[in-house]
Amino acid sequence: MTDKDGRLLWFGDYYGWGKLKSETNITEAHQPFRLQNQYFDRETGLHYNFFRYYEPECGRFVNQDPIGLFGGINLYRFAPSKL
Repeated sequence: MTDKDGRLLWFGDYYGWGKLKSETNITEAHQPFRLQNQYFDRETGLHYNFFRYYEPECGRFVNQDPIGLFGGINLYRFAPSKL
């Protein structure tokens, strides 16, 4: 995160599924956003993603996909995997 002049205020390093590995606060800046602009909920450790919560430890949502089966048969997945 930078300020309006481009100076670094906050930097985060992430694991593959979006869990924050480490963070560096250059100032006292509060940075509640995680990957893809998901809001970090300090109380639960989950990431809020507009319509449901994401668990960055395992890479899945904890709520079903609000569009149901139109999003695929796995109602909790974050993104398709080619493996």
